[in-house]
Amino acid sequence: MNTLEQSSLDHDREQAEQEITQQLHPEAHNAVGTASSYSTETHNDDHTATLGSETIIKPKISGFDGGNRHVLKEPSLYLSIALIAVATLACLNRTPMAAGISFAVLSLIAVAFHILAERRLFRAKKEFDVFAAPFEGVFVVTFGAILPGLGLLAYGINSLFSASPTNIPQEIGKLALLVIVPLFNFGVWSALRRGYLVRPRLAGVMNGFALGLSACWTAIWMKTAFMPTAGVSCKLGWMLLLCTSPFLLFAAACLAMDLWHKTEANIKRITTTFSAMGIALSVFFVFTPMARGMFIQQQLDSARHGTGEKKAEAIVTLRSAATEEDLRPWKFPVGGFALGELLIPNRGLSASEYNDRDLYFKLTGKSFFDSEKKNSTTSNADMQMQNPAVGGVIPGLSLTKSQIAGSINADTLSSSIDWTLTFHNSTSQAQESRCEIALPKDAVVSRATLWIDGEPKEGAFDSSMKVRAAYENVVGQRRDPLLVTMSAPDHVLIQSFPVPVAGDQKIRIGFKVPLETKDGKTCTMELPKILNSNFGQPKRHRVTLHSQSKPINNLAGVVATKSDNGFDLNGIIKTNDKSKSIGSIIVQRNSSLKEFATPDWFAKDARFIIAKLQKVTAPAIKKVYVVVDGSALLKDQIDNIKDAISSIPTRFKPAVFIASETNSSLTEDNESEQGVIESDAQTEDKPVKEDRPVAMSAEDALVKLTSDTFVGGQDNYPTLREALETAAEEPNCAVLWVHGPQPLTAPQTDSKVLDLVNRVSLHDLQIVPGLNTAMQKVKQEDVSNYVAYETIELPQANAEKAKDAKEPITFVDKVKALVSTWARGTQRLALVKSYSWVKPNTAIITDKTISAQVTCLWARDEVARLLSASEGHQAKLIGAKYRIVTPITGVVILQSFEEYKSAGLDPVQYKDGLDTISPALVNTGGSGLVGAPVDPRYGQSNEVGQLADFGYDTARDIVRWLTAFSLLISLFVAFNYLRMQKSISGMVIAKSAAMLFVVPVSLHFIGVFFINNFGGLGGGL
Repeated sequence: MNTLEQSSLDHDREQAEQEITQQLHPEAHNAVGTASSYSTETHNDDHTATLGSETIIKPKISGFDGGNRHVLKEPSLYLSIALIAVATLACLNRTPMAAGISFAVLSLIAVAFHILAERRLFRAKKEFDVFAAPFEGVFVVTFGAILPGLGLLAYGINSLFSASPTNIPQEIGKLALLVIVPLFNFGVWSALRRGYLVRPRLAGVMNGFALGLSACWTAIWMKTAFMPTAGVSCKLGWMLLLCTSPFLLFAAACLAMDLWHKTEANIKRITTTFSAMGIALSVFFVFTPMARGMFIQQQLDSARHGTGEKKAEAIVTLRSAATEEDLRPWKFPVGGFALGELLIPNRGLSASEYNDRDLYFKLTGKSFFDSEKKNSTTSNADMQMQNPAVGGVIPGLSLTKSQIAGSINADTLSSSIDWTLTFHNSTSQAQESRCEIALPKDAVVSRATLWIDGEPKEGAFDSSMKVRAAYENVVGQRRDPLLVTMSAPDHVLIQSFPVPVAGDQKIRIGFKVPLETKDGKTCTMELPKILNSNFGQPKRHRVTLHSQSKPINNLAGVVATKSDNGFDLNGIIKTNDKSKSIGSIIVQRNSSLKEFATPDWFAKDARFIIAKLQKVTAPAIKKVYVVVDGSALLKDQIDNIKDAISSIPTRFKPAVFIASETNSSLTEDNESEQGVIESDAQTEDKPVKEDRPVAMSAEDALVKLTSDTFVGGQDNYPTLREALETAAEEPNCAVLWVHGPQPLTAPQTDSKVLDLVNRVSLHDLQIVPGLNTAMQKVKQEDVSNYVAYETIELPQANAEKAKDAKEPITFVDKVKALVSTWARGTQRLALVKSYSWVKPNTAIITDKTISAQVTCLWARDEVARLLSASEGHQAKLIGAKYRIVTPITGVVILQSFEEYKSAGLDPVQYKDGLDTISPALVNTGGSGLVGAPVDPRYGQSNEVGQLADFGYDTARDIVRWLTAFSLLISLFVAFNYLRMQKSISGMVIAKSAAMLFVVPVSLHFIGVFFINNFGGLGGGL
């Protein structure tokens, strides 16, 4: 409006005021002029009042109409489009296509509303300038505009300054959304206070937006506040906006009543129309993202529970349309007009569901808990597989003390390590500590100790199923158990419960570790390491080791001192932050001993284990199969992957499997049936055959590997399994697996044992860091131990450093180096062990510590051999007798003897060379394990007597019941004997005591003797 129009309006306003003043009663005129007091009576009608005996009609709010102007000249239109732009920027900035469509559609709706309002809903041209200014309450302006506006503005400015520079435009848009409703309320209130609406259209739009937005936000707040299942997932600023929305709604409603009921009819038509338009647009703004969220949620439900084509279509749609905010709302809280998505029940994927976490990987190719793409040069330690049984870290649960003690024997290439761990719990409830420990190659767990009430308690070894059942049963009673089982080859899972509130729990795990040597002189002993855990890990470990040979490469922080019989290594070492490794110890082997024997530590009589240091040769590889991960994270590595495949010579006959959805192929049976048209009934009755991955030549693979091949996250496990079984059909074959993260955690319901005919080498090359559970599944199903595993370390992050160290710089160079080893085969020095029933004609080492170490390491190799020969029962017997953790045996510690008895376990006394004297050396003939169910071929009596049909547990229980029953009878006899005596003397008491104890004790010893010497092999009844 120009200056001339404003001057005309001011003149007309003054003239109207003069006319009203002249029509008033003289007393009223004087009252108005002198501002003296007078009494008024107000009626229910807001527009009437009485002055003395006269009734005065209050004039309504007027304003400037301006007639029907061109829509492009209306400020309210540009305000609407600006609000649309801000809302689109704040809500849909991560989906440009959806943002563009939303902005265009909502802008067209705003233009249509303005044209409809101007051309159809009102056509008034006459201006009413007689008015009386309404008095709006202090509550409206204070709680509906000023206080919420200042609070939201302060939070918004703080967020703006704390945001990264790249997000400043987005933060400005969010700030505008935060303060828009208080600002609009204040603007409408200010216009009404002036009593004249200079721009009634703009006032109506502002009030409509404030009314509609505050109403929607109030509905969202009520749902999040009063529905317990509605988790609030928005930041503090938006939560503050939701909490103040009822006050903003009340203020906007009061202002709307003024616009609708206190304005002249012609102006009322304008304000009402544009207020309705503002309400409609604001509802569109709030529920447009919600409609998109509902569509995404519908697609997620189809991807979860759909079958066939519907599921595949839903996954394709989600890959192109879903964002991180849609999939993981708990990590990416919504804000702005997208707050409407809080009304959607069960939005996004659940962190507690296996299938949801796996679906996230299939959509994005990333782990659900770690979606940030890491630098491909990160240390290989970041790619270590995580056991799903470990779970996430529990805040407040930590490992406070870590102590490693042991003995190193370089001459026999063996060592013993005891790792004592102390946990502390600062949470409000008892916790279970869980961790997965990576063992050195061919090492074995031979001891488990749990301190209960300050006393160390040793564990009972038995089958994995039996000890796990005992553990779970006791955990349900919230008592003190410890469980150690093998999760994969050279990996053990440790669980202990409970770590008390504000208290500590102490455990000890014993290992027997072989030493590795390349030349027979320099020996390396690697220490075990914690791969992953649900507790905070320490950065330091106390080490106390004894070595008979001189260490030549001490760990940082460890000091070697000369002792009477060797060297002592003491100190505190730090954990490598990248690899989580404690480190390795290198010692000089002084002896040239290449063959020796030592007594079997667990045999009843002197049996011997013979060890020979000799070269073990692996033949050259004849054929290579390459498995390429088709996940989206490997798209940037296409050229390197092609170079790696091209570097494999044709003499290896390379064949390539691509783990991708686009590489599925029908089997020969299905292909032969493609041309046959069957009826619906025949199709329903016929079982569906699943597609199997097929190999292609290297030339075809190089053509097929394009950017379209790498989409989402691909489960490599079926393809890797097929490649291993195909490679095992011929001898001397290898599989090279090039892949990214494989974080799938859903349990395998149709798990099957790998069908391997020949041994095969699996080379694991992970070129993008992340969790890898597929390898763990392969190791669990490789019960024949026919797969030789090798992890290819990634190149160093510093290329110059790698170059100086003459190491391969890229993973393509790693593949080329691997090819050279395939061509010539490999040789290594190893200690090959065998069992002898007679004393061998070689050097005999009778040291009790060495005997225990070599015996356990032999038992570990023997179990692996038996498993390869499909003799699982005998392997379980060996693992239980020699007290080691194997793929089929574990160890559990319970609190009381009754719990062991209820679980059918025998808590025999721990026996190790570090603590006791070997019965094989003293040749006492006593039993090492009372009634241990072992095969006579491995050191027990060759005679199987009358109890052969009974299991060990059954025979033991029979003896216990007979002893208890005889005790009751003896008690009855002794009591009656005492009653019949006239006087009680010392002799009488001695006789009654003999009657009470002689028979039960004799019966117990006779039963133990029969179990030890004539017990069965554990067949059971």
